[in-house]
Formats: sequence, structure tokens, C-alpha cells
Amino acid sequence: MAHNFRLPNIGFYVSKAGNDSNSGLIPENAKASIGGFLAAVNTSGTGNVAIGTGVYEEAFNFTISGNLTTNRDILADGEVVLRGNGSNTLGIFKYNTTNSFKGFRIENYLNISFQYFSYSKCFFKDIGNLAGNTNPGVTFSYCTFLNVNISLGSATFEYCMFINCNISSCAGMNNCYANGACNLTLSSSSSNVYFNNNIMGNIRVSSTGTYQNIEVHKTSNPGFNLNSFSASPKFNNADKQDFSLQIDSPHIGSGSNVLIPIGGTTYGKPFLIGDMIAAGAALDSLELSGTDLIVSAGSTSGTITFPPVKIADNTQEIEKCQFNGFLLFNKSKTGSTATNDNVPDCNIANSAAIDGSGNPDRLAYEMRWTNSEEQPAVDSQWLNGGVSPGTWFKFEVNSKPLIDSNGRGNGDPAFTPTGSGISAIWVQPRFTLTKVYV
Repeated sequence: MAHNFRLPNIGFYVSKAGNDSNSGLIPENAKASIGGFLAAVNTSGTGNVAIGTGVYEEAFNFTISGNLTTNRDILADGEVVLRGNGSNTLGIFKYNTTNSFKGFRIENYLNISFQYFSYSKCFFKDIGNLAGNTNPGVTFSYCTFLNVNISLGSATFEYCMFINCNISSCAGMNNCYANGACNLTLSSSSSNVYFNNNIMGNIRVSSTGTYQNIEVHKTSNPGFNLNSFSASPKFNNADKQDFSLQIDSPHIGSGSNVLIPIGGTTYGKPFLIGDMIAAGAALDSLELSGTDLIVSAGSTSGTITFPPVKIADNTQEIEKCQFNGFLLFNKSKTGSTATNDNVPDCNIANSAAIDGSGNPDRLAYEMRWTNSEEQPAVDSQWLNGGVSPGTWFKFEVNSKPLIDSNGRGNGDPAFTPTGSGISAIWVQPRFTLTKVYV
């Protein structure tokens, strides 16, 4: 069975290509579901838990409980979605504040309960109520909250974003962004735990206070929210959940660490499929249907080769190639559905295997690049950092592109789970779309 784990020092594995009858103790014997993980992880193995790329859509209440083996971090290995059915709940409890829950997209739960743990680089969407224990509290860093009611007793937030949220008790907030539809209640009387925030919504001190805008709040509460302000963050496309920043965003250079933008997001340059086609993108067995690319009738796959794209005026290391849309899908769904038809080919494993043994969820694309100022005109001018100029390298969608010591990209099946980043001025991506998944 194929597996595609990247993280080192893991003691327990879950994969959409796994099986709940497996032990879960090695990648080749990964569990297949959150339910299977919960049934075994309390008594099996040691070390951290890796949840492999994919959508885990399991409509039941579950709790990650306090009797987990000491010092287990629960980590998303790739793009991982935990999706509720709108009426079920999720509980995450661990009696060790140094443990972390990192990298997950969590959506559509009626209620989530937190206790201890630290939460990093998670995306919470459409949560009826996000609650938690007050002692010793819960910390969040580099997290995004979209359409969430937050009633955590003593939570602190750093480099987080809040879109259309109600936060009833916040013990600390710095370098965060809240849009105009947010209501924020500060629970701590200490002024030095709120600073360098972009607050466009309403804010008050204690549940009995009066909601104010940030400027009135700062006047009424001297010392609170020093260096905070209210201004449009200038996201590239918030409607499509692209919260990367335009180059003139006020979030850039305004945080307590000027190298990290407020909200934890980074500068990005958007490119639309329609614009790329107009600029000369080459299609093979693909066609544009409305705003979506689809595989042409009679074909099971096709490619789109983008024209050269200038991403910066000076050489920049690429942090992430993010592609908006339904690039993840739930392999447990059968048939040709909106979640598993016409998606980028995997390249990581034989993802189109009829028996479903390949893992089609860690998606890949191809790219070549150069740090030359002039646009490449021939293949050999794509220098690729001096590694095999002119060739295409496979990289992983929605992850930082990495090259290992053998010259393989992190979208290649043989990629070693370590690698260095790439820097470029010009890039040229290429995608394969397919609709033959089982």
C-alpha cells in the first residue's frame, strides 16, 4: 500500500490509504480514519501522531482524551481537513500544555471543546461554539477563524485572524487581525497582553463594558492595544479564502516582529486561470467550463502549462504555492462527485489504481524556475537553481516547494522528507488534471 508521510519522528500514522485493521505504528500500516486512530492511540506506540493528507469526514462525536501517551503532538502531514456534519462535536483534551495540535483545517462542527494543548497553523471554519477550560488555558498561534463563536475561558492568540467571529473572552491578543464583523471582549485587566493588532470590529473590556471601535477603545483604556489600528488588510481574495497579502498591506512591517506580518499571513501574488489562458497558457485535453477547467470529453486526463510568471522583482524564496478551489477531496466518497472529479494528478503514488491502493490526496504540480531578471525564452534558460536546467520538478500543492539532496521536489514519490527551499524571480507551473479516481 502506498503511503506519503513527510514528518520525521512519528510514532503513529493515519492515512486515507490506510486500513483501520492496521496497527498504525508504521507508515505502511497506517490507520484509515480518526475513529480508528482514537480506538488505538491510547494504548499503542509512542511519539507523535501524523494524520495524512485528505478529508476526514466522520459524522460522530469524538474526543482526543487526556490519557494519550505523554508528549504526543498531533500533526497534519500535508493538507488535512476534519469535517463535521453540522450537528456533531469535537473534543480535544490533553493534560500537558506543551503538546501541540498543528496544521489542521477544522470545519462544520456544532461545538468544539478544548483543554490545554497549543494550537498552531489551524483553520477553523463554521463552528457553532468553540469553548474550553479556563485553567491553564489554551494558546493559538498562526490560526484563522472564519464564522466561529469563541467562548474560551482564558485563551491567548498570537498572529491569528478572525473573520466574522464573536470572541466572548480573550485573555491575550497580539499581532492579530479582526474584520469589521467581529465583536471582541477582553478578559484580562493587564494592558500588556494586547498590542499590535488590526481591529476593524467592536472591542470592549469585560463583558459589562461598552463596545467601541479601536480608536475610542484606546482613548478609554490607556495602555491597552498599543500600536493597534484599524485598516483594510488588503487580502488578495478573501472571498475565496485567499488571505495572502498585497504588497502594500498595512499588516506588513507593523507587527511586534517586523519580519512577520500581522495575522501571520505572507505576501502573495494571485494569478487567475482565465488570465493565464489569456496570457498564453497551453491546454492539452482540457477545456474551460465557466470559470473551471475540466477534462475534455473522451479523455481521462489533460494538462495546463502556464506561461512564464514573474513573481517578484528581486529573487525571493517561495514560501507556498497556494491554489484556491476544491483541490482536496474525500477518497471515502464513491463515484464521480464534486469532491473527487477533475482534480490535479497526484504524482506521489499510483493514485488512479482501480483498487484504490494509491493515495490520491497529497496532490502535486510541476514547476521550473530561474532567478534571472530576464524572462526565459528557451528551456535551458530555466536554471532551476543549477539543478538540471530546463527540466520540470514535482512539488506539493499548498506546501512550501522543497528540493532534497538528490534533486527531487517534494511532490516526487522518491522525495526524502527533508529538503531546502527554492528562490526565484520567474516560475512556470504545469498541472495535470484527471478524472479516473475510484
